[in-house]
Amino acid sequence: LQADVDRLPTEIAAARSRMRQIEGKVEALKKAPIDATTMAAVDADGAVVGQSQRVTKAKANYDFAESAGHPDAPDVVTLRKVYEAQKVRLDELRREKANLFEAARRAPEMKQLAADWEGLRNQVERYETQLAGARASMGRFEVMLNN
Repeated sequence: LQADVDRLPTEIAAARSRMRQIEGKVEALKKAPIDATTMAAVDADGAVVGQSQRVTKAKANYDFAESAGHPDAPDVVTLRKVYEAQKVRLDELRREKANLFEAARRAPEMKQLAADWEGLRNQVERYETQLAGARASMGRFEVMLNN
């Protein structure tokens, strides 16, 4: 029993340390930059290509209208707003697709880390239960020895 009481706190601390390491890996994986191959796949996606074409067309329309010499004309301002809105939508779409593709690519590693973390959490709970039981037993033995 004394050996358990001496050993278990160290094992609990080691398991918690490994849990923190896994949490750090998960956070690093979440914050990792998006892979270049993922971005290439995003740029090849049909929705992104279509939106890129809309941006190009809106830019061409705006540039043509602006070249007429009246950059503050209502139609030119409207075309600029259309172009900017299309560009914002393209950026949003690329970000959404990149996050979606990257999440799919990282899912197996995240699942493994989650499983490892869960296993360590269960191990810590077992150790804490064993430690509480060993301490209770030692307390009962001390009472028996003192009587």
